Amino acid sequence: MALFQNTLLSIAEKAQQLTCALGEESAALLNNNVDNGPFDGDPAIPPPSDEAWDLAQAMVTDFYQMIAILTPRHIQTLKFSFAASLETAIGIAAHFRVADLIEKRGGRASVDDLATDADTDANKLTNVLRALTARHMFVELETGVFANNRHSRTLLGGHGAPEMIESYALVSGKAFDGLLPVMTDKSAMHSIDPRDGAFARAVGVPKGITEWIMLPENEAHLAQLVAGIPWLTSMVAHRIVHEFDWRRWGPTARICDMGCADGGIMSLIKAETPSLHIICQDLKATLPMTRQTFALSHPGAEERNEVEFIAHSYFDIQTTEADAYWLRGVLHDYTDADCVRILHTVANQLQQNPQARVLINEIVKPSMVVPEHDKDAPASNAAVRTQSAFLEMSSLMQLHTTAFLAGKERSYDEFQLLFAQAGYRIARYHHLHLFTAIMELELVQ
Repeated sequence: MALFQNTLLSIAEKAQQLTCALGEESAALLNNNVDNGPFDGDPAIPPPSDEAWDLAQAMVTDFYQMIAILTPRHIQTLKFSFAASLETAIGIAAHFRVADLIEKRGGRASVDDLATDADTDANKLTNVLRALTARHMFVELETGVFANNRHSRTLLGGHGAPEMIESYALVSGKAFDGLLPVMTDKSAMHSIDPRDGAFARAVGVPKGITEWIMLPENEAHLAQLVAGIPWLTSMVAHRIVHEFDWRRWGPTARICDMGCADGGIMSLIKAETPSLHIICQDLKATLPMTRQTFALSHPGAEERNEVEFIAHSYFDIQTTEADAYWLRGVLHDYTDADCVRILHTVANQLQQNPQARVLINEIVKPSMVVPEHDKDAPASNAAVRTQSAFLEMSSLMQLHTTAFLAGKERSYDEFQLLFAQAGYRIARYHHLHLFTAIMELELVQ
């Protein structure tokens, strides 16, 4: 009984600590029947402290352990076998815009009315919604009558969430059909090239998702993905913008984004701290899109020399002076050898300016190591801070990116070894309340 008792005690103790850390007013919002909870990023609600975030995530980890303790082992195994049905269910709910249909019906709707509005079968839609309500996405008010709750309101249209969720669930989900074939193919199992990856194998075309989605026949998928990107970017950017001190090099610091894509993250950082000098670097063909982002969000910034756009490959020697060099989601696309090449290109700038830093924003592959001598301890004891937050979600995310994007996700220890090969060390680790982290690199002297 030791593990059960220890886990139960851990949850009870952390619940009391979390209530104190949040305060009574915010703690009262820990409810699925409110529009926004304390951890949802609503500006009208005081942001939780780091202590509150850590306690909440530790409780979630312990809850997962408690569920496993109380679930018969054959049922637990079957749950994993049926897990793909949840991905399909959320994709279908997003496709039919069920959350919006419920709101149009006054906030509650019978499944028959929802099926009529969606032009689909009521029995099948019931099965979809009950798979979701059993996991607290939507709520069934009475038999066959559904309403939105805090989580399902994320699927309301107008900000890209349903488009992105449908794309993730019904398009990228295809990649998992190709994962086992790739992992058993000796000619492809060690490759991180998307053309050899699970998605390419699943769709039967030697192309990664980036190439595949640009094919003319996939125009609808591309439009859906583009519509969803602002929602995903805003969710990610909120943490990056507000949980890292971009002013630490001074109010007019020069921030260089190496591989800026559409410039969305830097645009939001600039909006939060207008005095920063932003440098956007990417391949020449990408920069018109980046300029367009800034033209809309910061009109005249380029003319005022507040923002620069420079055609540059991160495999070329860095010639631009900056206080921070930002690489977001870059290293996971490349082998260790290529990552070392990329990091070497910046070393000359850090040698000239020892206060400058390279900022790496990646998933830090999580693990939950339980030593034999500690096997009866709560699971939260095994969740270290030097890995991505939201242990359970990040574990799924890194597997998803392995299948969908190929590439190589790395743990904190693997990153340390990689950086050491390139002559760097981690000066600071920034634990974001998200599934990525920021590792701040300095040169080894």
